Amino acid sequence: ENISSIRKLTYKNKIFELINNICKIVNSFLIFIKILKFLENMDKVEVVLNDKRSYEATIIGKDPSTDLALLKVDANDLSPIEMGNSDALKVGEWVLAVGNPYNLDFTVTSGIVSAKGRNKLNLIQDSKHPIEEFIQTDAAVNPGNSGGALVDVNGKLVGINTAIYSPNGSFTGYSFAIPVSIVSRVMKELKETKPQAVAEMDNSTERVGSLGLEVHEIDEELAKEQKLPSKKGLLINTIQEGSIADYAGLIPGDIIIQVDGKEVNTFDELINIRNEGRVGQILQFKVIREKEIKTIPVKLRKRI
Repeated sequence: ENISSIRKLTYKNKIFELINNICKIVNSFLIFIKILKFLENMDKVEVVLNDKRSYEATIIGKDPSTDLALLKVDANDLSPIEMGNSDALKVGEWVLAVGNPYNLDFTVTSGIVSAKGRNKLNLIQDSKHPIEEFIQTDAAVNPGNSGGALVDVNGKLVGINTAIYSPNGSFTGYSFAIPVSIVSRVMKELKETKPQAVAEMDNSTERVGSLGLEVHEIDEELAKEQKLPSKKGLLINTIQEGSIADYAGLIPGDIIIQVDGKEVNTFDELINIRNEGRVGQILQFKVIREKEIKTIPVKLRKRI
């Protein structure tokens, strides 16, 4: 795919070349990047492709909660990367990380999906409401890979490489990517948000807050170990006080089996339902509580 290797950002007539970041062309004129901190106060952004073509780009919007930004270039004959399905990724599945580590342009490394839905990592620190639901992989990622593509074996985009877990700044076995499901949603929001409101997306009071619960995905082993009445669903471990789940009356020990008629067996499935919701919407959670099936209305509330 046609992936850019350099951007030049101009601030007060001074040019900054960001060799160590790449971005993806996701359709004929839109580019998604993960270098939000570099875009602050910039007067001009120049996108340079691998074939040395360069274009001045317009900043469509920025989302501090994911550290993603959306740019637009007016150009023809661009090769868009095909969007994959991060929700369908399974632990153990092969993925490829593309980037420019240490100025080594267009480097590709491989690994497997080690985990999904990683959160509480504090990787996004410039936001009041960070969204952290990362894909964890063991594909080698180093400084310069941030903003690069994580693709499946068919070359489809499944994530945006964003960080590594390392005591020394170099790869030590764990890397994290933003799922393309979140990328697609943020892109849609940025394209549809009015320009004057884009800069304030992170402070928006109309974005759905966290459900405020931690869950375990139930499998046969967990069900047997804890003598659970179901081998499917999500076992609620903890509830955050004052959260959406707390207000709704969900409690630790509840087993979530359906939300609005949809089966939920993974954390990703639950989060995707929340992400598709809107403030004020009421979702019907079907849970097993003390071996009885109950339906609990859960009202989605704005971030506070």
